Amino acid sequence: VIGALRNRQTSLTTALQPLVNEQARMLVSEFGFDAHTVGKILQSQNTVLNVLSERYDALDEAAHYSEIPFVELANDGRIVYSNAAFDKLIPGKRGAPFSGLFGSRAADVYMALRANHNTSLRADIQTGETVRQVRVEIGPLRDEDGKPGNYALLLDQSAEQSRLDALQDGVLRTDLTGKIRFANERAAQVLGFSESELKEMSLSHVFGPDDDGTTKLFAEWITKQTGFSSFVRLRPKDGRSVLARVSGTPYMEAPNSSAGLLVLFAPLAE
Repeated sequence: VIGALRNRQTSLTTALQPLVNEQARMLVSEFGFDAHTVGKILQSQNTVLNVLSERYDALDEAAHYSEIPFVELANDGRIVYSNAAFDKLIPGKRGAPFSGLFGSRAADVYMALRANHNTSLRADIQTGETVRQVRVEIGPLRDEDGKPGNYALLLDQSAEQSRLDALQDGVLRTDLTGKIRFANERAAQVLGFSESELKEMSLSHVFGPDDDGTTKLFAEWITKQTGFSSFVRLRPKDGRSVLARVSGTPYMEAPNSSAGLLVLFAPLAE
């Protein structure tokens, strides 16, 4: 039944009709009821099935034709269904492990799939030559073997990126290990690296303590529960040492759940 529904070959009512017919046959053959009695017995059940089918088919069509990327995942985390929007964003991934699409956050996505409840988290996903920021919405959904599986939607976060690109300060977003996951245009301009180069670097590669000591800035900042401000020495690509003002805050993907840091900086010489 799930296979037929997933392939959009039939409605829920049509898919379940053989089961209803078998139930009616059993009532006649095993209990000797006549057709009129069987009809009365199944009337309420069929009404409920019709109501559920209308609702299911409407939501199913919405997911199938939606412009929001949508996938269904088997118990082992493999992609067993993806809509056209997902296939356009990341082609050829049916059968692939879903969590493997998210790089450094693969383990977090995998744990969210195992949690068996609704989860929302931010992550970067490789789409062709581009890394895109998305919000991953995950929820429980049994697979066709009856085992706990999942559905997932990918919500575009490009509007947030556009707002950060418009800022006059440099902006860096890190994961929990200190690796840079986002750099706005201003950060790339000040530091002299391309955005793609910065995404391969750790925060310690571009920030140093303003006293040229050995303070591990990220280790200090990541423990803070609220915002912070400080001075750092930027380490741009040209080898200069540039004093800069920096402020930041934990990058929250849910209440009490930090995904890293959001850091703003500006050279004091400007």
